[in-house]
Amino acid sequence: MGQYRSPPTSPCSHRPSLSTINEEPYGPPVTPPDRSSSFESISPDGRVDYTTVPLLLSYDEKSGLPYSSLRHRRWRERLYKEDATDGSSATRRIVKALLFLALSACVSSFFCLGTLYIPLRAGEASGTFTSVDDWVYAPLLVRALTNASVLDRPNGHNPLAPSEKLEYDFNLHVEFVRSTISTGETSSIIFHCRHNDISLCPSSYRVLLAGPTIHSPQHGKATLLDVRRVQVEYVAVRDPGWYQLYAWPEYERCERFEKEDAEKPYHKLAVSSIPMTIQVTGPAPVDDYRACLPRDDLTHGRWISKAFVDADHHSPRSPFHRWLKSHSCPSSSSDSTYSTSEYIWAPYDCKPQHRDTSDWLEAVKPDTLLVVGDEKARDVFCATFGAGKKECSLEAVSEPASDIAFARTRADGSFATVNFHFNRMGDAAGLSDYVSSALLSPASHILFIAPTAPLADNPDPLMYAMKMRKALDVFADLAKEAKIAVATSFGVAQSQDCSDKPESHRRTVEPANAALLELVHGYPNVEPADVYSLQNDRPDAVRSPAGHAARAEEGVLEHALVDIVLESWRQLT
Repeated sequence: MGQYRSPPTSPCSHRPSLSTINEEPYGPPVTPPDRSSSFESISPDGRVDYTTVPLLLSYDEKSGLPYSSLRHRRWRERLYKEDATDGSSATRRIVKALLFLALSACVSSFFCLGTLYIPLRAGEASGTFTSVDDWVYAPLLVRALTNASVLDRPNGHNPLAPSEKLEYDFNLHVEFVRSTISTGETSSIIFHCRHNDISLCPSSYRVLLAGPTIHSPQHGKATLLDVRRVQVEYVAVRDPGWYQLYAWPEYERCERFEKEDAEKPYHKLAVSSIPMTIQVTGPAPVDDYRACLPRDDLTHGRWISKAFVDADHHSPRSPFHRWLKSHSCPSSSSDSTYSTSEYIWAPYDCKPQHRDTSDWLEAVKPDTLLVVGDEKARDVFCATFGAGKKECSLEAVSEPASDIAFARTRADGSFATVNFHFNRMGDAAGLSDYVSSALLSPASHILFIAPTAPLADNPDPLMYAMKMRKALDVFADLAKEAKIAVATSFGVAQSQDCSDKPESHRRTVEPANAALLELVHGYPNVEPADVYSLQNDRPDAVRSPAGHAARAEEGVLEHALVDIVLESWRQLT
């Protein structure tokens, strides 16, 4: 009677009963967590460690319910003691305890419902939304397929050569890869080569993650650990969901694999056991649906899959509706197949619409539009600016390369001339002659896609920048009133044939592009466009060398570049 009695251990609590507190511990000693405000910490190997989550609430050992402060300490101490001499007092204390438990349960229920209300709204029918602001809580992408018909990936699907099934080099293995990573977290893959012939062990690998978004690590992220092992680091996978991981070897020289007496085409064989499934967990990034502004960087984004777009955003009430529709339903005057592509470019800051040539000419209203560059620039011009089959026929673009020009009539009856000038070396003298004399009227809009041919003569990025400076000076002197955009050169695809030469090209193209971007920043009236970073994630979309089978989504890079450049011009109109 009146003796102190320890409370029973709550089934919700992992702490030992107070009645056995002096006994030997049954497990390893537990170090109390620090009072960090973070809900998780990162272990040395990069994984999230939830064992160090601070205990934010104190728990009642009798009821198992949390207390929000320490002011109940004395009340709990009185509750754990029985006063045998005062039965009515004990009854009142029990009643109060039950009332407190009931009140706590009610408050907890309302709190849970309140916190779940907003996220659940994203899954409601679009008709229930009362304002555009409500959509800020609905992510653009979901973690499971919403439109599986968009995907057409049969067994053995090869993203880099869709007309061919995946074939494997069973002496190339994935030695280490984490099956789960967090959004934005740096992770890596280690590849192991078991060939007896060391010359068959590649010094780099092309890794491709395909899921809600498509992502490929940059060339500089590959580290040679030893003659047989290569580590590839990938970062900035910002959208959660399930991804398929593909990997292929990349050889410095692969011409020997295409000889008649070659044993196998090792440069085309995938790493064994791929595709592997990787889960990316964590919060989804914030996508802004507002109209684009001149300050927005439209190259800051990622390629998203239409198959993972939240179904609610296909409703006309969604602020993303017009943007999605423009990438899925081109106008009847367009012969583009861009609408059939699975992945589309989505900047984070805003969502520029995709338009065909006629719509862009109405929106931007150029008097004379000029595109300058090499063969890759000509591909962009012919694929996106509405040039006819005659202008872009094989005879018209064969050596010696000819310039292209045509006119279009706008809705108000005015004319716009669209021109392409082939300049493979960035030759300033030839460019000056063309701009000053070949155009019917002064150029009002200029897109210069930097060529890569000068790097074959001198791969020094500083010398490359000096050569490109002369071309930019021509625009600055002869087209002072024009809106000018300079795009970095496109890179190369994974080496499915040897003319791609990925290693040697990247070692020269990437530093040259960096030098070019630094140069462009010195021209206040010139807009830079780093399309190389867009292209790096799309080895399945880079135009293949002549004679190679078409890749899965050729053309989407060209359309994305034109949308980015012309949208920036439209903002200034």
